[in-house]
Amino acid sequence: MALPTDSLAVRLLGRLAHAVYHHPNWFLYPQIFLFVGCVVYTALKLEFSTKRSDLVGADKKYHQNFQRFRKEFPGQDDLAVLVESEDREKNRQFVERLGARLEAEPNLFVDVLFRNDLKMLGTNALLFADEESLNGLN
Repeated sequence: MALPTDSLAVRLLGRLAHAVYHHPNWFLYPQIFLFVGCVVYTALKLEFSTKRSDLVGADKKYHQNFQRFRKEFPGQDDLAVLVESEDREKNRQFVERLGARLEAEPNLFVDVLFRNDLKMLGTNALLFADEESLNGLN
């Protein structure tokens, strides 16, 4: 069966294939055991956390500074909405309606930015201007 030119790797793989073929339970049951162990570990030990601060080590100096800043100056986190469809006009209409509804709730949403109003962007306005608008400034 084995050729004299077979390398060590070929002989080892042949023996492994022979063992898997003739003794499949040696390989199947450990896999089932590992699967069950992983499911049990996941159910008992793993947790799902959505807190942003869990992404950064709590012992980091910059994170502690940020937490103190947030405590002293509480504010709303940024929220971005992406609108996508085949029709740009439908996108624009939806964004206008959504923006109007968000602006109508100032106690929930502050500094709503949804129009291409460059004055609202302050010193960063030129970053969002299109090329034609920039050429018109000359």
